[in-house]
Amino acid sequence: MRLTRLQLLDFKNHEEVEMELCAQVNCLLGDNGTGKTNVLDAVHYLGNAKGYFNPIDSQNIRHGKTAFLVEGTFAVEDTAGEEELDRVACAVAKGQKKLLKRNGKAYTKLADHVGRYPVVMIAPSDSVLVIDGSEVRRKWMDAVISQYDRPYLDRLIQYHHLVQQRNILLRYFAENRTWDEAQLMPWDEQMVPLAESIAEERIRFLDKKIQPGLTKLTWASPGIKDLYVADSRKHSAALRETVDNYLKVNRQIAKCCHQISSTQLVDINPRQTYKDGEFDAAQQAARQTGQKKLQQAHGRILHLMKQTFKVF
Repeated sequence: MRLTRLQLLDFKNHEEVEMELCAQVNCLLGDNGTGKTNVLDAVHYLGNAKGYFNPIDSQNIRHGKTAFLVEGTFAVEDTAGEEELDRVACAVAKGQKKLLKRNGKAYTKLADHVGRYPVVMIAPSDSVLVIDGSEVRRKWMDAVISQYDRPYLDRLIQYHHLVQQRNILLRYFAENRTWDEAQLMPWDEQMVPLAESIAEERIRFLDKKIQPGLTKLTWASPGIKDLYVADSRKHSAALRETVDNYLKVNRQIAKCCHQISSTQLVDINPRQTYKDGEFDAAQQAARQTGQKKLQQAHGRILHLMKQTFKVF
């Protein structure tokens, strides 16, 4: 399978581009900022129905325009070894649903297209796979595995849908200051087997790619011990910082609770003789001052708890 022709219309910085591609290696030459990488991103759209660098389709429309079109022709060998031409087109218009067609027929589900024309992007930004957290690596594995394992993609889509629905329920609990574990159980029961299956396939994927190299790596390998110690210290320091911040927040919340418990809503001066109306006015002023202090302390506690929730 190979891409033989590519056409862009109002895609990113390209107004209108049409190119014929050869059967061997194709090189794109040009100054910085001329859109070489954007051409590669367009090819990614043809294979995965989404951009590699920016998943928000509307932001890939050329400035000042309302829609973009990416179209390509693939030469695919049939069972007899003969080449057939497949025409793929992806169109995005602001405020409308993305349209993906193959040989003039629109897809009902974009997931049905993933894996038909496998695409692997290699870019300088891939360094985040090493530098950033595990979420980036999981997304990368999901993108690769989904192109050759359709059941995996189906499980992944279903799992993400369940996570969204469960999060909606959790937000409802938080906003209404309530909790009902029984309502969470049906979502958990559906998510657990999917999560286990997804994790197992990721492990198999890593085993195939990493295991050959790991068999050559031992504690006797040059520098491996120093690397392990340095990495352990890094993660230990990060964990220590997280624990310290948690303890600090706990102390701040305790301070706020003490402030709440010691706030007085009544103010009586034993050395003063109150005239008509003075006592009521004094108590109203005391209540207003006390309520303001209580609201500030309560708001501070909520802020601290939200910060802690984001971490854990």
